Amino acid sequence: MMLPILFLIWLESSIFYIIIFLVSIGLYVETIKLSKFSLSNNKNLITNIFVITFVGTFFILKLYNFLPEIYIYLLLLVLFFTLFLIFRKKLFSFFIIILIFLSSYILLILFEYSSLILLYLIIVNSVSDVGAYLGGSILKGPKIFPKISPNKTYSGSISAILLSILVATYLQFSTDLSINIFIGLFISLFGQMGDLMESMYKRKSNVKDSSYFIPGHGGFLDRFDSLLLSSIFIVIPIYFNLI
Repeated sequence: MMLPILFLIWLESSIFYIIIFLVSIGLYVETIKLSKFSLSNNKNLITNIFVITFVGTFFILKLYNFLPEIYIYLLLLVLFFTLFLIFRKKLFSFFIIILIFLSSYILLILFEYSSLILLYLIIVNSVSDVGAYLGGSILKGPKIFPKISPNKTYSGSISAILLSILVATYLQFSTDLSINIFIGLFISLFGQMGDLMESMYKRKSNVKDSSYFIPGHGGFLDRFDSLLLSSIFIVIPIYFNLI
């Protein structure tokens, strides 16, 4: 799933905007289904059409640079309050959806700021996921949160962090070794937090996978959960001109 996205970033193709829009909508649809937000209700159907149209228009305007910075923030504020009114009785779902659209927007900003940094972020995030899986499978050991996510172990978490630091240092986000170590550490930590949060959400909804869109791998949330938080984290070192 990540390979075509990585390829588009490498090519610096504007199709990346369309892919991120489709992924964000996929994440949104899965979240409202998990929240038991009825799609059969006409009012809810109209609401969802409005949100999807709103987000789609935003992506199109952003793609063609028709949006001054102030209008971007105003539109995001309108989207925030619209979603809050819809999901005010399901605050956890509201939080997840805001996270989805905020992360999607940040990915676009990163793509425009430096496609190379975005490429590195996704690579390190993916390596962290692989490290957690391999470390947990081979070393096993005690579980971190067995009631929330029974497959996550301390050995897997530590393996993910060490592998992420190694790859981040090799890729060199910065010329400073300590900053690369810091970035690798926190991409992995935030990614694992995102993964844990999605596991908690699925557990609350009594489902194993967020959907069956990707056979054998679950849905969009199952594939992109760790990227939601790690993409937001990467803004911090950029803001302080560390990378």
